[in-house]
Amino acid sequence: MLNSKKWILTKEQIAYNNGFERRIERLENNLKSAQEHSNNLKAKINQLTSTIEIQRHWIDELQQKHNTFIENEETIISRLTSNEDGLRK
Repeated sequence: MLNSKKWILTKEQIAYNNGFERRIERLENNLKSAQEHSNNLKAKINQLTSTIEIQRHWIDELQQKHNTFIENEETIISRLTSNEDGLRK
């Protein structure tokens, strides 16, 4: 048998319930905002990671070019030095 008693809420209880529902809505909105912010931060981190990888690639290339330049410079200096020595003899 069903309980046919009706629940009668006081104005204070209704106001409390309404306030409680508004707090829940605010918390849900805050959670949604936090999730969006988290997703935005993740996207920025991915973008920065990609930028860092590209910069590392360019640094490696520049380092290789620098090393090659130094080696070529040393070779040229060595040849000039040996040519001078040969001319002096």
